[in-house]
Amino acid sequence: MNDDQWKGVINFLNEKFDENGLFRKAWSAQTEANLPLIKKEDSLRSVTEQMLLDKEKAVVIVGASPKLKEDVHKLKALDENFIIVCANSAAKFLLDNGIKPDYVISIDADDVIAKRDLDFDSTGLTLITSNASSHDVITKWKGKILWTPYYGIDKELRPKVRKLLGKVTPMGGNTFTSAVALAYDVWDARILIFVANEMCYDTIKTKSGTRYYAHKKSKWEQKHVHHFPVKDVLGRERYTNIPLFQYKIWLEKFVNLVDNCIIIDTSFGIFGTDCPNINHMDLEKAIPYVKDAFMMAKEAETDWHQRERIKYNVAYASGTYWPQGWKRWKAVFKDRDMNQYKTVLDVGCGIGQGVAMCRNSGIEAYGIDIADTLKNYWKQANITDFCQIV
Repeated sequence: MNDDQWKGVINFLNEKFDENGLFRKAWSAQTEANLPLIKKEDSLRSVTEQMLLDKEKAVVIVGASPKLKEDVHKLKALDENFIIVCANSAAKFLLDNGIKPDYVISIDADDVIAKRDLDFDSTGLTLITSNASSHDVITKWKGKILWTPYYGIDKELRPKVRKLLGKVTPMGGNTFTSAVALAYDVWDARILIFVANEMCYDTIKTKSGTRYYAHKKSKWEQKHVHHFPVKDVLGRERYTNIPLFQYKIWLEKFVNLVDNCIIIDTSFGIFGTDCPNINHMDLEKAIPYVKDAFMMAKEAETDWHQRERIKYNVAYASGTYWPQGWKRWKAVFKDRDMNQYKTVLDVGCGIGQGVAMCRNSGIEAYGIDIADTLKNYWKQANITDFCQIV
């Protein structure tokens, strides 16, 4: 972004600030209107026990970028190990394509935007929203509502909100980032799959323009919104803007701060260009990948053999686990006359040091173990033909 573009962005934001006045006024007005509707028992914090069934599931967080058109039908392959949390902008598109989200998140105070995004029959759906969200939309919602507090409001309103909704729930700068924070903090999710979250455009120079959303126009497509060139995770030339780039930074900071969470992005936008801890794969591959992980975990609960297999697969794959079997074999060779043995079977041979030592000494040796990741080590030691996974 050059100096002229940056000045343009500042001027645009200043115009919007003058046009809307203090955003706090709008948030406070919506909060005052919503307070009579807020029940303490519907606080997101107070219903944590009711949400235990969703704990530790894989959370699929769905945005509404153009990639959603390509991926929406792939979501039908999800099973009971997944929950779908969608931004309000994606909800109608999902429903129109036969996908019912488990939760819809809307934090817009702007009545026009909120009505546009939530213009559908909400019967049987659960909305997660804040006290500062559009009152008109809240009153027309037919499904369940769970409230999360927002305190960027007038000082005298904050104690009333705190009394009803309790402590702040971590939230990001927009609906999508809020969904990420809630998935980690409320559902205790350790697998997050991002869908339709490109945070960029293909181009802004075509006659028809490129859509910010999969199925509708957006203010971010307007000419006076300043765009600047970036490259996505595949190295393709794209365009983005200041708010989208801020969300990218926020999400990448989140990923770097959590070390016990697997992040899978299926959008192939700019999310992850500065964060190596994000796994990029097509949604069609990501779903069975996660299903297999849950299946192994379930089997491991009752199957000792499977539990040990998983443990050692992870250990050897980490690159930090280095078994000390060679020390034991070195002691055996030192203390015994190995010439008396013609055949040796090493049960739990690990990376195969004992097998290699025996065969180098002319002894017919074989090894067995349970970790599939050991095959790479056996190949490097040229003992693949003599070792087996059981």
